[in-house]
Amino acid sequence: MECILSSEIVRIEALSNYSKIHFTSRKTLLVSKVLHWFEDILPKDFFARIHRSHLINIGQISHFCFKQNQITTLKDNSTFEVAKRKKRDIKKILGNSLAA
Repeated sequence: MECILSSEIVRIEALSNYSKIHFTSRKTLLVSKVLHWFEDILPKDFFARIHRSHLINIGQISHFCFKQNQITTLKDNSTFEVAKRKKRDIKKILGNSLAA
């Protein structure tokens, strides 16, 4: 068993019945939990599901392009396209975090 601070998580990637956690230290951890499990337990103010296979830490977003394909760039320079059905949710979350 390992204790993990949610602030150290950059993103969580779905891999079938497993999830791969990516940390700020660039380490990764493969766990036998589905992405939905993490989505339920992590704070919704800090984590957002941007795609069927990715849950990201909102605090790790370095750039979000509202035009074109809604590309999200994280502080570790990884880039992801936001699913069309998640676009409105991400804009709302980003608007709330900027207003706070």
